[in-house]
Amino acid sequence: MLDGSPRKRIWVRVLALLSIVFIPDSLSVKAERLPLKTYTVADGLSHNEIDKIVRDSRGFLWFCTADGLSRFDGYTFTNYGTDQGLPHANVTDLLETRSGEYWVATYGGIVHFNPKGAPLNHVVYSGETGAITPMFTVVVPEDQDRRARAITVLLEDRDGTIWCGTLKGLFRLDQLNNRLALRSVDVGIPNDYAEQRAISDLLPDRYGSLWIAAPSGLYRRWPDGSTARYSKPDELVKGYPQDLFEDDEGHLWVTTRLGGFFRLVTNETRASPFF
Repeated sequence: MLDGSPRKRIWVRVLALLSIVFIPDSLSVKAERLPLKTYTVADGLSHNEIDKIVRDSRGFLWFCTADGLSRFDGYTFTNYGTDQGLPHANVTDLLETRSGEYWVATYGGIVHFNPKGAPLNHVVYSGETGAITPMFTVVVPEDQDRRARAITVLLEDRDGTIWCGTLKGLFRLDQLNNRLALRSVDVGIPNDYAEQRAISDLLPDRYGSLWIAAPSGLYRRWPDGSTARYSKPDELVKGYPQDLFEDDEGHLWVTTRLGGFFRLVTNETRASPFF
């Protein structure tokens, strides 16, 4: 008998939507008859262009779309957008921290999301005071460049530090004068042209290092702040590093847009990884 909890009910429906099933050729006819449900804006989704899907600890699915954030409970969508206080319609990532807080990446800054807060039809920035606790509180860097405010990926490391990849390099969320601030962190990304600094993914490894994928190569930042850039073999840069993954054996996998994927063997030292 299936558990009747809300979380279980969510996954009974979601697995039918998201699972990829591998079966023998002899059963391929049956596989083609499996029901497939497509969800679009007609079903309540914010936008049909989806950048990322995140599952939280409560069993909800969050869809980061080009027109806001959508939460799916297995039956219906609940949408959050600029009418509720998001600074930009384009949402690229959602992070649930180990303490249970939600952070949303948008092209208008990183946003603290308080589901119990009041939705407001204007943007509230960190440090502003008011009688009402807002649903969304926005943190932006001092850099006025729109590329610096365009957050592409979020990560919480082992120490609880929140890192933000942007279209203009790496930033870290810090506490500054009783308010939150985004501070730029230099990892040696060149600046010959703007697109070089666009970060596509972040990954913490088992040695406490932070890995950064960008068009100009792969970067590693150790806990002491030292960094290294890896751009060999040349196909790595030509392919544009896109996604990072660490397997159970500690191997780092790097996918690219155009050049296939690579496996790196690394350790805790400063030695160059073996591709």
